Amino acid sequence: MVEGLKKRITPPSDLQESCQGICPYEIMSLYAQNSDMVIMNYSHLFSPDFQDIIFQWLEMDPEKVTAIVDEAHNLGDAVRALNSRTLTVRMLDLAEREVEKFEDTLGQARLEESREGASWRREGIRVIRILLPRLKRFLQSRQERMQEGEALLDADLFRSFLYEGVGDIDEALSYFSDVAVAVADLNLAEGDRENLQGDIQPSLALVLLFLRDAEKAEEDPSYQRKIVVNGSGGKKHARLEVNNVDPAPTIRRITDNINATVMLSGTFSPLEAYELYCLGEEKRAQKLSLPNPFPKENRLLLVAEKATTQLETRDDSDNREEIVGHIRSVIEGIPGNVAVFFTSYPMMNSYREACLGSAKTAGKKLCIEPRSAEEVPLLLEEFFRLGERGGAVLTGVCGGKLAEGIDYKGEALNGVAVIGLPLAAYDEIQKEINAYYTRKYGKTEGMLIAYTLPAINRGLQAAGRVIRAESERGVLLFCDRRFGSAPGGVNQFLPQWVRKEIIMVDAPKGRELIEAKTVEWGSQKRAEKRQDEKVSSRRRSGRGKAEKGDLKELVKKLGLGKSVLERQEQRGSAKSGRRAAGEKR
Repeated sequence: MVEGLKKRITPPSDLQESCQGICPYEIMSLYAQNSDMVIMNYSHLFSPDFQDIIFQWLEMDPEKVTAIVDEAHNLGDAVRALNSRTLTVRMLDLAEREVEKFEDTLGQARLEESREGASWRREGIRVIRILLPRLKRFLQSRQERMQEGEALLDADLFRSFLYEGVGDIDEALSYFSDVAVAVADLNLAEGDRENLQGDIQPSLALVLLFLRDAEKAEEDPSYQRKIVVNGSGGKKHARLEVNNVDPAPTIRRITDNINATVMLSGTFSPLEAYELYCLGEEKRAQKLSLPNPFPKENRLLLVAEKATTQLETRDDSDNREEIVGHIRSVIEGIPGNVAVFFTSYPMMNSYREACLGSAKTAGKKLCIEPRSAEEVPLLLEEFFRLGERGGAVLTGVCGGKLAEGIDYKGEALNGVAVIGLPLAAYDEIQKEINAYYTRKYGKTEGMLIAYTLPAINRGLQAAGRVIRAESERGVLLFCDRRFGSAPGGVNQFLPQWVRKEIIMVDAPKGRELIEAKTVEWGSQKRAEKRQDEKVSSRRRSGRGKAEKGDLKELVKKLGLGKSVLERQEQRGSAKSGRRAAGEKR
């Protein structure tokens, strides 16, 4: 099957049919073993559950592998997400069903067992029967009492409630582990087909892994325990999480054991901070910062001189008026599609009326980022379509579904405003992360990596949506004075080309510059269009002569004399003669 696939190009959508009943996952793994280049998701290479076996599975010698990591500004956060364990009520329900099935199977088998064999099963099931109901009660109580959001888990309260009367915790989890492995083996033996379809999940094993990591957090400060409550359809749902906030050790398990790793990103700034975040060590990597390759005259970079979303002045009337002025300059001053990205959904909603009013003035439709990811494709389809019909205004959140990872090519986006510096909420969870990195790298570098760096990245990613090719033109507005030269700002951490090009403006001056630049670009576009039309017209009118002239010129350059043209003309005469003879017959 693999040899057959090598002889043609098979789109992913056709792979399952091409495999003729053989598991596509296994086919791809066999194909990868003899490939020069393998494209995979971060999770395949950097997941702590798989990275120890990935090279063995693909039969690759790690020392001969070079990893090229694209969009590497996301690598640290992606690895943190992969290093997270989650526990929900549904997982606990499924785990209880697995245990019941395991007990029924043992009863039906009626196997003769030694006392020792029966003992570990009985003890493991006893521990599980204590822990699963307690975990469920704990989650349900938090679901009822907590407001929506997330908070640090009170580890002492949680452990005292969960393990009361259990005795030695490590020993109890060891018995739990024995049963979880036996249950997983039973599922594989009885349900291979269902497993491949994803209908059977090793829920008991996942519960065990969560409890193991929760205990690891007692000794390792990089592990953070929290509880999250979300609302959906009028109901609240709670889950427990254990997250490893430091991705460097997991990333280093790959980078330290292969030939080389190349990390690429358009928003790797400052490089030294990303080196510490991803690799945990100074001077571990060779760093190279390249200039922006796109023409400088095709972009206008502005930063607000007065406006800010800092908490102490966020609701000041003059400050809000200045922000609204900048928003209007982008929506009304830039033809076609524009986007306005805010630091949060509440802030986006607070400026919704201003965006709506300005959009009406400009004759554009307002498109608002939906909370559900399922609605995004339809919204983008409409937004792109409106770009060809006078334009639209897209409002979203920095770091959200519309501000990263989407190419707004051509006329799909002509201007972006980033409203505010998108710092994370300064809550207990963020304070604990800040404290971890401050202990590890000192206050200045620790706070930069833990708190400031993610905000800079979110802002740059949102602004970077507007110019995606060398020929495109666009306006980028950072609507917060902290991106400029204001004390305590982040200007020194921005890419060098951004620092050189940004112009400090208040709202009226910003509008003046935007309108002047868009008029200039409009004139250039019309001139380019006229030039393209002239070239196309010349090509259409002189196509036959040009082809013949080109051929004669080529013959001369090659020194072939007249023989080639003569033979071509002779063949043409012969064909004409045969056609004439055919007509006579």
